[in-house]
Amino acid sequence: VLVEVDNPKYAAARDALAPFAELEKSPEHIHTYRISNLSVWNAAAAGMTADDLGQDITGQTRQVLAKITAALEANGTDNTRLLNAQIWLKDIRDRDAMNKVWVEWLGDAGRPARACVQANMADPRHLVEIMVNACR
Repeated sequence: VLVEVDNPKYAAARDALAPFAELEKSPEHIHTYRISNLSVWNAAAAGMTADDLGQDITGQTRQVLAKITAALEANGTDNTRLLNAQIWLKDIRDRDAMNKVWVEWLGDAGRPARACVQANMADPRHLVEIMVNACR
């Protein structure tokens, strides 16, 4: 994001960007802000899957959510700040078992908009893949 320093609304723009963007360059007239934590985090979190593929849907879902928790914490947020989620299941009949773990993980703080579909997985041993988007 480029912000012109001489613009009368510069201070308001700078203050609005501060919670989620970092100042990258600050030459005399134009400051460059990078929305790195959100965009880098999103790329890192895309398609999180379990490492132990010998586990059932409950075990794999717990592993994936633990990885997502770590990614969220590393980027200064948590699962109460989720905007949306996409969940891919190898077998849609596993939805209830996966959903039980999902609801436990979220607690009572609220549930983000979510899509949950059956998909052919890149590795047939993967039973679940989850991607979330969050804010700080």
